[in-house]
Amino acid sequence: MIGQRTNATSRGLRCTGSRGRLSVDPSRIFVTVLLLATLLVACGGGAGAPTSVSGVSVTLDSTEIAVGEQVSASATVQGTGSPSQGVTWSTSESAIATVDASGLVSGAGTGTAEVIATSQADGTVSGNATITVVPAIAVSCSAPKAFSGAITTDTTIERDCYDVTGVVSVSGGATLTIAPGTIMRFANTSGVKVEIDGALIAAGTATEPIVLRGNVASAAAWLGLHVRSGDPRNVLDHVTVEYAGRHNTSFHNSAQTQFRSGVRLAGSGARLSITNSTLRGNDNTGIRLGGGVTLDDFVNNVFDANAGTPMIIESNQIGMLDAASDYAGDTGVIGENTLNHIDVRGSTVTLSQTWPAVSVPYRLSGFTLIDDASAAITVQPGARFQGSSASGIRVDAGSFAARGTADERIVFSGTSPSAGAWLGIYFRSNDAGNALEFVTVEDGGQHNTSFTGTAQTQIAANVRVAGDARLELEDSLLRNSLNAGLYLAASSELTPFDPNETNTFESNDVDVVDPR
Repeated sequence: MIGQRTNATSRGLRCTGSRGRLSVDPSRIFVTVLLLATLLVACGGGAGAPTSVSGVSVTLDSTEIAVGEQVSASATVQGTGSPSQGVTWSTSESAIATVDASGLVSGAGTGTAEVIATSQADGTVSGNATITVVPAIAVSCSAPKAFSGAITTDTTIERDCYDVTGVVSVSGGATLTIAPGTIMRFANTSGVKVEIDGALIAAGTATEPIVLRGNVASAAAWLGLHVRSGDPRNVLDHVTVEYAGRHNTSFHNSAQTQFRSGVRLAGSGARLSITNSTLRGNDNTGIRLGGGVTLDDFVNNVFDANAGTPMIIESNQIGMLDAASDYAGDTGVIGENTLNHIDVRGSTVTLSQTWPAVSVPYRLSGFTLIDDASAAITVQPGARFQGSSASGIRVDAGSFAARGTADERIVFSGTSPSAGAWLGIYFRSNDAGNALEFVTVEDGGQHNTSFTGTAQTQIAANVRVAGDARLELEDSLLRNSLNAGLYLAASSELTPFDPNETNTFESNDVDVVDPR
């Protein structure tokens, strides 16, 4: 009992009174606590040693997946002091593989990529594992199914390979849906025709495109796809249409063989969306648009080795196209198109639109008339136009603004570099939006009474401005006209007033006619 009292006293405690009540000496407790803390640290106790991260290891459930497949990744963070296991996921090539926050890896394209886990406790430390992404497994055509007949009720063509005979017509309010990954091989008298009261949904994916092709790999092997329907659901997405363009009078509703194409959209009110699709090896043209039809969406398409032009459209449909599509053809695949230009037929433009700069020239035929007060046409820098004989652009109402840049001029030329190869550009509108800036207009000056409204050949020009019409003309080049480079009617309005202030004239029969 005496020993216990002595031990307690040495720790700042003292027992007093008959019942051994404990009293505390504050001056001694501080020393006691300090001593205990020192002993704990020396023995490795307390809150523990500080953490540090020395590495991250990454493990994949599988190191090879197909495009469109997924695999789980896990990570272990190494170090001292029980480091946090939190990591941030990423990949070295997102076009090949992507990974979400939980470590789920998805195959996006063929190739190899690193799946990377970075420590959240120390962002300078990471680890990785290699994933190989192989092509998606395509359906086998070793035992194709037969397909034919009219579609008059809603029908889905399941993912498989099919040999098609005869014309597959969609009508009677029916919708034909083609599943992603489907391959349809067509005999030479077969095709797909979507009538006015039918609908077509062919929505593939990047990893499972839909393929519509001839049963032999040559142009005009089958009739193609003919859409007359105005259903807003009509879509081709991630679809390849190849080796079509054979002509059939009943299929095309015409004896004219000029309607041969991979895809034809015809009949006033017909509409179709075409995105992420390939038109390849077709006869005459990849896509043909008839008058009064609409492309609801047209994005990121490719035209390869068509035996003619990539597209035939009307001038009022230029604004439906996009600049990102490849109209020129890829020589690394099966080659360029035979005629690498977009064939633009003359028409009347009554709606505002932007004419994009695409990878090939627009080749004009006939008159393009801009004829509505509310129609504002904007031409993007870098766009190129080629005028054939008897073709020209006339602005009767509305505005036409072609504003290029010093690095991306807009060019209007003839189909051949000869004076009078085409009619030129004629402004009859008094709209303040009319402008040619950093534009080259050449090889025009051909005369046409219907175009100019007079039999006087001397008023033909690369650029003509009628009486009471106006135009802003700056930093432009007008050359090689059969008649005038620039013809200004007496009461026309030009900005700047002096056409020679910023513009250049070369090799015209007459550079400027200016009676103002």
